[in-house]
Amino acid sequence: MHHDEIDSGSDVHFFNVLWKRKANHASPLDSLEIKIPHTIVYEHDFAKGWFSMLSNSEGPKRRVGKDIDSKTVISTYCKNVPENPPIVGYYLQKGVDDGLSPDGMRVQYFDRQQFSAWLTNPRHTRSNKEPRHGLLQKFIPGTGRRSEMIQVSWTPYVTLMEKRQNIHDLSDTRLSLYDRCVTYEGPATLSIMTHMSPKTVEDLSKICQAIVMHTQSVEHKLVQRMQLYFKLDSEQHLWLLYPTVFELHDFNMDGSLTLTSPHFTRNASPSPQQQQGLQPPPQGASPH
Repeated sequence: MHHDEIDSGSDVHFFNVLWKRKANHASPLDSLEIKIPHTIVYEHDFAKGWFSMLSNSEGPKRRVGKDIDSKTVISTYCKNVPENPPIVGYYLQKGVDDGLSPDGMRVQYFDRQQFSAWLTNPRHTRSNKEPRHGLLQKFIPGTGRRSEMIQVSWTPYVTLMEKRQNIHDLSDTRLSLYDRCVTYEGPATLSIMTHMSPKTVEDLSKICQAIVMHTQSVEHKLVQRMQLYFKLDSEQHLWLLYPTVFELHDFNMDGSLTLTSPHFTRNASPSPQQQQGLQPPPQGASPH
């Protein structure tokens, strides 16, 4: 059975899959409260696509490279950015093999001035002078005063979920934006594991299953494995940020479509009691 796995340059494929719709057929994603922030995917220093899904009523949006201009990007990304913290967005590279980047991810966060400089004159605002090959995503403020991110690892048999929170306040201007914002994409010393509500776990499970069913419908492939990152905003809306794994398999040889729903879900986030040291962290997976 042939399979393809996402690499550092295939974000455009993942977002294209989510953007696709079959004529006269509703997507399983359309009935869920899921959002995608403004996301521009770069390959070899060229903007390949600009994706977003800001509401169910509008649906997913896509612009191709020739329709992406710096003036529109700056005005869109900088819209409604608060004064403190003035975080516009970040540039994320994946598959970095330098022995220093956590989980192979390297990220750079921007305020308004840094964002405009990076976008309009990127070679002079990057220390390594490499061509852009990653994604530029608008920053979504979270539920509280500290940056948080959720990691979901999905297979047809088990789903693992956890959330990490940065140890610093976003408003602490004594620190760099990087030190205030990073979770999974930064050193483990800058974040801690924190609790997720049962509703969030349930909503994430539904979103993953909808992505699987949607992919089957538009790509005629089975999702074998995916690792996705999410964020909750102040209104408790879930935002799908990006994948680091999106592995697809072809149909069975007889053309049948076989998918086993996840048997187990593990919320790896500690409960409030575990955070206070009253209980040990969970071990293994627990049944639905």
